[in-house]
Amino acid sequence: MGIDRFVAEILVAGILITLSFTVTMFELALFSSDKIRLISMRERGVKGSLSALHLLTTPDATVNTIILLNTLANTGFSVMITEIMIYLYGSDLGSILALVIGTIVIMIFGESIPKTIGIRYSERIAVKLAPVFHKIIRSIMPLLRAVSSISSVVAESLGEKFYDKDQESFSEREVKIFLKLAQKKGVISRIERRLIEKIMRFMDLKAVDIMIPRKDLVMISVNEDINRIYELLKKYGHSRYPVYQDDVNNVIGMLHVKDLLIKNVEKTSDIKDLLRPIIKVDPETKAHDLLRIMRREGTHMAVIVDHNNNLLGAVTLEDLVEEIFGEIKDEYDIINKK
Repeated sequence: MGIDRFVAEILVAGILITLSFTVTMFELALFSSDKIRLISMRERGVKGSLSALHLLTTPDATVNTIILLNTLANTGFSVMITEIMIYLYGSDLGSILALVIGTIVIMIFGESIPKTIGIRYSERIAVKLAPVFHKIIRSIMPLLRAVSSISSVVAESLGEKFYDKDQESFSEREVKIFLKLAQKKGVISRIERRLIEKIMRFMDLKAVDIMIPRKDLVMISVNEDINRIYELLKKYGHSRYPVYQDDVNNVIGMLHVKDLLIKNVEKTSDIKDLLRPIIKVDPETKAHDLLRIMRREGTHMAVIVDHNNNLLGAVTLEDLVEEIFGEIKDEYDIINKK
């Protein structure tokens, strides 16, 4: 081996161990990065944060690229150090020294030091190097797809019995922990966190959980005297009342106070002409489905009935909104609050 080749191999070995150092450091930096911080950095326009987030959302391609680069770097370095040691000390001793020195160098400069630095300065390193790795991934995408396909087939065949479909989604507890961390890091405010938690709870609620029980409803008979109706309006001060005919289980509509006032109803008038439609739903109806139905039908009230059409209670649009935003004190409640 000539001196020129010897020097070239030293330079190549240095480049390869530097590549191994960089790839390992980036791997630990990227996957140790706080995603909330990266999102915050993206919102502030920090260069490289978008690429880092993209790499985190495509972990298969990212991991395969890191494995490929590290394998090439470490294998190439081992070959170069072997050539160098054999040139200096001969075949027998050189091979042993190459194994020992190569292992030590890779452990220190290809694993230990870069991993420590990557963890310590995770977000800073991730956003600096992410654009470079993003370009590398795009340039070798056909190769990555082939590797990923083979890996997926093997992994699925070996790991199918360990597969747990429930692990695909986050539990409510995990989401709450995420929200708590987001608030702690200033990504969201305390009010925003509470609002999201209430929306999560709302998604689990049913109509029966929110309804005003039948015993607390203020209802009006369709045959009620107008004077009596005005007395009820004055006493309770609500603006919407369920109206029944003959039996309280037979709710036929909803009376809005505004309709009485606008049309100047006389004492002998029939309020049936003033009634607005009211929807009937099952007690097991999800709260978010009920909200969607109310929006579609353009109504502010629904009565809850069982399978025998017996009245169980009622839900207003305000009741649904209050489950998310808290109590709203206005004239729309139909509960008799004394």
